[in-house]
Amino acid sequence: MSRNTPLQETPLNRASVRMAISDLVERPEPRTEQQEQQPRPTVESVVIPSMVDSGQSPGFAVNSVSATERKYLGSTSLQVFSQWLDMTFHVSPTGLTSSFQHGMRFCEEMELPEDLYMPPIPADWEAYTAAYFSCVGRFFSVVSRVSITSFAERMQRQDLRALPVRQRPLIATVYACLAIGADSLGHSAQGTCCITAAYSLYAYLVAQPYLPSAQALILICLALRGRNKDGAGSQALGQAIRIIHSLGLHRKLNGYGNPNMEQTELMHLGLRTWWSAYCLDRIMSLETGRPPQIQDEDVDQIRDLHSKGVREVDALQALTTLATIQGSICRHLATIKLPTIAAVLEAQSRLDKALVEWQNELPLELRCDGDITINGPELALPRAFLTIQYHSTMINLHRAALLMDKEIHRTNIARYNLQKSDANRLASSESICANSARAIITAYLQARDMTELSRLQTLTGPLMAIYVLSIVALKNPTSWSTRSDVGLIYSAAEAVEQRYTADGQDPGFYTLLKTLKQFASQNTLSPKGITASRAPTRRTTPLPSNSQYTPQPSSDNQNGSTASAQPNQAYDPNLSDEWDMLFPRLYVGDFALDAGGFEGVDIEHLMGIPQLSFDEPH
Repeated sequence: MSRNTPLQETPLNRASVRMAISDLVERPEPRTEQQEQQPRPTVESVVIPSMVDSGQSPGFAVNSVSATERKYLGSTSLQVFSQWLDMTFHVSPTGLTSSFQHGMRFCEEMELPEDLYMPPIPADWEAYTAAYFSCVGRFFSVVSRVSITSFAERMQRQDLRALPVRQRPLIATVYACLAIGADSLGHSAQGTCCITAAYSLYAYLVAQPYLPSAQALILICLALRGRNKDGAGSQALGQAIRIIHSLGLHRKLNGYGNPNMEQTELMHLGLRTWWSAYCLDRIMSLETGRPPQIQDEDVDQIRDLHSKGVREVDALQALTTLATIQGSICRHLATIKLPTIAAVLEAQSRLDKALVEWQNELPLELRCDGDITINGPELALPRAFLTIQYHSTMINLHRAALLMDKEIHRTNIARYNLQKSDANRLASSESICANSARAIITAYLQARDMTELSRLQTLTGPLMAIYVLSIVALKNPTSWSTRSDVGLIYSAAEAVEQRYTADGQDPGFYTLLKTLKQFASQNTLSPKGITASRAPTRRTTPLPSNSQYTPQPSSDNQNGSTASAQPNQAYDPNLSDEWDMLFPRLYVGDFALDAGGFEGVDIEHLMGIPQLSFDEPH
């Protein structure tokens, strides 16, 4: 298979259907007696048909509070992943997906005072500044320490409302920087005060679209991500990217001729600001499944950020290269149109090699394997962040295999023209996901042992790892490694729940951790084995005529048997047609199983997931 094989698209041969994913869930907000007489607003997760039903694009899932409050869910988001799981786990009473509905407002919204909010900066502002630059600033060094310190000193001496209006982007930058530092030191009240102040200046940042405003918006994004308000952070990041594009920082331009020292420093600062925004765009796109706002074909900016003796630039350089791979995964696999299996396998193989190569070329002090504290405590948190990003990306690349029966998946992979090493890697996708999940949880817990207050890493990676290990434990309940995985799952779930509680997330969201722990606990699962009487039915629907691949003969045919070549006369134990239909859709993933398209197919067998009965956890 050529390395440059273009991705082909196969139209779905059935119309998208509108379907509810889960029951309506009440919003847990206090209500007055008068309000109790009115119908309760509801949050629902539904599937919307394509605006134009061309037969090529499936419906998409949204979270909806009202007709005007809706949020799109992309294929790489954990929520869409949960929809697939709910189709086979039959979890009662409301499933995994419904838990996400409770978290939408916390994640997407930012509470603000009615008036402009510009409080005096905290007395501990110097400690907060140092905390930002010692951790988050190692990766996202969008401001200089000298400029922050200098302007903070000025803010300390003067009435902030008396400062010129044109300096409000600088004021917002200092507030956001202090918010991150305060949160990192556990001073959450001061952190809330500072991020509220920075966000209340949002209009001034939009009204003055220059570099200081873009820097402030990126810092606001980082502060909100640190509080697990990813949706709100993505809005600030999007505005920052539009400003940065308008400044031309995505292009390799030199508007200074022969720059002096000050201009050179400004150019370097603009470069770091651009690549910080680029990395955040890729990270958040992969986490949410929403389209990236930066397209690589529009960028010709310098990518080599190495500078001797500047540790934070080394970290940003490593993250920039990884972000390029993350963008390729979004572009080639998380598409809105159904790719061919050949395209999926080619992209998987190529991007898997790129990820492994990226890891092997990292500086020793930043490598994503082993104990994160080996190279000293000052690099432990940056190393944990890179480890979680790397392994989260690896899981997103391979995670379709988690929703396939292992043996059926391996057999069907063998039907395609792949190099032996590529075929072996792709056949081992479930194991790759499991190992990456273990690495994520280990790095997260090690970082938490050092400080439970780090705001560099959100909880999306650890939550994904809990999902993965729970599924692996569910599919392999008698494996020896499952016993140790259960311990990791319980420890990680407890740590994640504590963090969500501290951040103020709706408890209705993280109740899904209870269900995931049930999946992993061998004491509370009652798998019902799949017997011959429940053998899956054989689909006889032919594959679309424009499928751009040529499968190799299966192992059944190589024995001279003609049984599997006659689908109307015999049962195919490898469910080849069903695998061909389901496998690429697990990447598109914009809504869970099309009930009409898979009618009559034993989904539990195809996906290798037993039917379960649940007891209350011990």
